[in-house]
Amino acid sequence: MNEGLMEYRNTPISNFPYSPNQMLFRGQIRTRVAVHRLVLVPQIYHDIPELLEKRQAKYKEFYDRQGSKQLSQLKEGDSVRFKKPGDKHLSHAVVTGKHETPRSYMITDETGREYRRNRRHIHLTQELPVTILNDDLIDESESVTTHSSVNSPSVTRESDANLEPDPPDTNASSAPRRSTRVRSVPVWHKDYVM
Repeated sequence: MNEGLMEYRNTPISNFPYSPNQMLFRGQIRTRVAVHRLVLVPQIYHDIPELLEKRQAKYKEFYDRQGSKQLSQLKEGDSVRFKKPGDKHLSHAVVTGKHETPRSYMITDETGREYRRNRRHIHLTQELPVTILNDDLIDESESVTTHSSVNSPSVTRESDANLEPDPPDTNASSAPRRSTRVRSVPVWHKDYVM
């Protein structure tokens, strides 16, 4: 096994004129394969760093061709959709500004909560921007009702709409509720004794 690794390290790298041993030890190392004595003489290779950089730049160029495209820049006030933590669906929001980190934006959702998201996770929409009626911070304890329509989505508080809460149900008994549906044994249980 060790001899196989020695031969492998003596073999030049693909698309590169030198082997790993030549880069590390300044020459080939002696193995069981017969080579001329001059091949084993150490030499100084000055062009290794430049060749490695060119090779990496070429790999990068081909890698970057793989269907990646630049996403458009967002402006303040653009209507967008994004995914909130724990939600399955995209939520409506408005871009409030650009963050100092690259490709990141600050966005505000319908409830007035602010998020920082990368451009990859923000979907630009043609919907009208979300409007928040009251600029005060919204408490988590206050209930928020969302009135959404195709033309003008807006957010209002329950206290602003002067809605009365539902009265508590006084007829509820403390006993657990049971189903009144008639249960029948499945047909394939006919042969079994229950």
